[in-house]
Amino acid sequence: MSFFSKKTSFFAGAAIALTSLLGAGCQEYIAPPEAQLNLGDSRVAVADEPLVFEFTKAVDPETVGVRLWPRDRGLRRVPASPDVEPLAPTCMASDGECEALSIDFNDDATAALITVAPEFARPGSSLILEIVEGLSDPDGFDTGTGYLYNIQFGVSGGDPNANIEFQDGIYILGGSLSVSGLNAVLTLVSDLRVQPDGRFALAGAKGVVDETRAEKTSLDPEVITIADDEESWALFARGQIVENEGTRFLTTESFNVAVPVLGVATVELQDVVLYADIIKDENGNDFFDGTLTFGDSQVVFPNANVDIPAGQAALAGGLVPEELVPEGTPDMCNDICGAVTAVCEPPGGFPDLDFCEEIPVED
Repeated sequence: MSFFSKKTSFFAGAAIALTSLLGAGCQEYIAPPEAQLNLGDSRVAVADEPLVFEFTKAVDPETVGVRLWPRDRGLRRVPASPDVEPLAPTCMASDGECEALSIDFNDDATAALITVAPEFARPGSSLILEIVEGLSDPDGFDTGTGYLYNIQFGVSGGDPNANIEFQDGIYILGGSLSVSGLNAVLTLVSDLRVQPDGRFALAGAKGVVDETRAEKTSLDPEVITIADDEESWALFARGQIVENEGTRFLTTESFNVAVPVLGVATVELQDVVLYADIIKDENGNDFFDGTLTFGDSQVVFPNANVDIPAGQAALAGGLVPEELVPEGTPDMCNDICGAVTAVCEPPGGFPDLDFCEEIPVED
C-alpha cells in the first residue's frame, strides 16, 4: 500500500468516525429571530411616529434591547472609529420607558414599535439604531450579534413660498454601499444647482480616490479624479429642497443608474432616491448628511442576471472649493458628461431651461 493509499484510508476512517459522533450528539439547528425594519414605501422615518420592526418569529420581549449611535459609527459590526460612542445608554424593553426611546410590542411579540425621543428624532436628522445581541425567542434561541440600521428622518410639509438659500457648486458625496453582501465605496462628484423655490438638478460622475495618498473613503478633492475608463459612469437627478422650522431637507425624484463593475458586469440600480439633511460644516458651507436608497435591482452579466434586494447606503459630503474641482467634473450646462466615457445617459430635457440660462420675460 502506498503512502497516498494509507493517507486516504486514514482520512476515510476519520470521516466515518466523526460523522457517527456528530450524528449521535447534534441537535437540529433552530435559527434565532431576525429583525427587519419596515418603513413602508416612503423609505424615510417620520420623526414623531414609531419605527416598526418585524421579527421573523415571536421574540421574548425581555431580551429586546436598543442602542442609538451617531451616523459615523457605520453599519459594520465593529464601529468605524474606536472613539465613537452611543448617543444614549442601551434601553432594554424590560426597563420600561427610557429617556432616549420606548419599546412596545404587538400581542404576539412578532413586531416592535420603537419611538425615538424628539431629541434624537429631529426632522432631517439621521442616526444608527442597533438592536443589541441577545435577541431571543421564547425558547431561548438567541442572536450572537446585533442588528444595525441606518435611520433617516424625513421632513414633511415645508413652505412652498420659501426662498431656499443654497450654495450652488460642485459637491463630493461619498458612502459605503452593500449589495448582496458585497461592500463598495461610492464616490460621486456632482454639479448641483438649486432654484429659489427649492427645485434642484444634479449631474454627477464616478470619482476615483488615489489610495496611495488617502483612504478610499476620502472626500478630499485633492486625491480624487473623475473616472474616464470602461467603468466610468454618470447619474442625473431632479428633486426638491424644503425648509421646515429652519431645517433644509433634500429629496430626489427616483432615477435609475447603471454602474459597470469588474469589466464584465453592470449593477443596474432601480428606483434610486437620495434623501439628505443640509447642514453647515465647520467652515460655514453647505454639507449633506443623508441616505441613498434603491429598490429591487439586478447585476447583469453577459450570460445571466442576478437579482439583488432593495438596500440603502449612508451618504455624506460637502462643497468643493473652485480651485480644487477635479478636471472632467460634469458641468450640466456646458459639458454634461465631463470625462465619463462609458455610461452617460442624461434624461431628455435635463436640466430644465432655467437652471442654465435666463428665461425671456414675455411682454
